[in-house]
Amino acid sequence: MIPNPDERIGSNTDADTDGRAESESGTESSAEADQVESVFTVLNGVSVSIEDNKYVTLVLNHSDNSNSRSVSGNEIKRRLVHASGTVLPLLYVINILSWSVFEIIMIIGAATAALLETVRLFIGLEWRIYDELTRSYEQTNIAGYALYAFSSTTVIIVFTPVIAVPAMMMLTLGDPISGLLGTTRAAGESKRPRTLVVMFTVCFVIGLVFLFPIAGTTGVISAGVAAIGATVADGIKPVVGGYVIDDNFSIPLIAATGSSIILFVGGHQPIISLY
Repeated sequence: MIPNPDERIGSNTDADTDGRAESESGTESSAEADQVESVFTVLNGVSVSIEDNKYVTLVLNHSDNSNSRSVSGNEIKRRLVHASGTVLPLLYVINILSWSVFEIIMIIGAATAALLETVRLFIGLEWRIYDELTRSYEQTNIAGYALYAFSSTTVIIVFTPVIAVPAMMMLTLGDPISGLLGTTRAAGESKRPRTLVVMFTVCFVIGLVFLFPIAGTTGVISAGVAAIGATVADGIKPVVGGYVIDDNFSIPLIAATGSSIILFVGGHQPIISLY
């Protein structure tokens, strides 16, 4: 029996069509696979760039996501803890605490902070409060609350109340107010000029309240010098030998030293409470 030529032609045509369909399907599958691979490659690149680029990380941290809000909340908590340090000096100012009792409380507080930090840094102390109230560089360094206790206790022991109290309050009030206006900064990064102006203004007013009544014009100058010192200490966190010089430590010491020098030159004594 002789095959029908038309049937052979139709059969060949169907085979060709099926072959082209399979080829096109394979091409589309290959193209889709290439697209998926490209997407993962791009995502991997973005991930690396986020890890390697601190600026990109900073921008992402300010986005409207839950993590961004939690970081902001922790920063506000830090500022409130800062401001709570004003309670003790105010209790002295309104005559609820005597100076000697104030000194004893601060010494006990500093000793407790030293013990807690020793355990945290060398043994390990997993308290949630440390995760919420300490910054990244404080994970391996002495935390800000302890530095505040150490520096404030030092100025209270060394200087007279009229110098020590405003120096403490420049940290407990000036720093959190300026901090809320600015953004959290890395070590070595300075704050914005408007934030520094606010810091200086708050510290200058605090200094005037205590120093002007006892020294007049010299007290105004003394308050200005203390405010400048506190502002500089607040504006930049220098890194010395890999260790961050935290403003919680430097502000009270610099402010008290600056104001005491001006008062001493102006003939207003005593400025030192050590005997």
